[in-house]
Amino acid sequence: RTNFWAAEHLVGDYVMACTQRRAAALMAEAAPVFQYEFARVPTEAPFRSPWHLAPVDDGFGACHGCEIPFVFNRNDSKEFGITGDGELQLGLFMSSYWTNFAWSGDPNDRGGRWTAEARTPSR
Repeated sequence: RTNFWAAEHLVGDYVMACTQRRAAALMAEAAPVFQYEFARVPTEAPFRSPWHLAPVDDGFGACHGCEIPFVFNRNDSKEFGITGDGELQLGLFMSSYWTNFAWSGDPNDRGGRWTAEARTPSR
């Protein structure tokens, strides 16, 4: 690698990771905070080079937004879908965690949304 890549990593860590961790620590003083780091490089477009069949490998790993097809469990599209080894299972996990968080405020808590009371509106 070159000095350019070293500088890119340094700036990326300083601008994104360090500030994000500090912001999360401050928010955690008032409420629960949940974080994740997405490191999977999807095998389908748009994360695949249009000139090659292999996934884009620029040395950085997963790019900003790489998790979106997994969050929405996009197993229905060759253009923006998830089809590689383990990607369907990861998509199920990711979409479940995000749905849990939207429902209950905790990615690990299903929040009783599948109970009869949750399905039946009160009158």
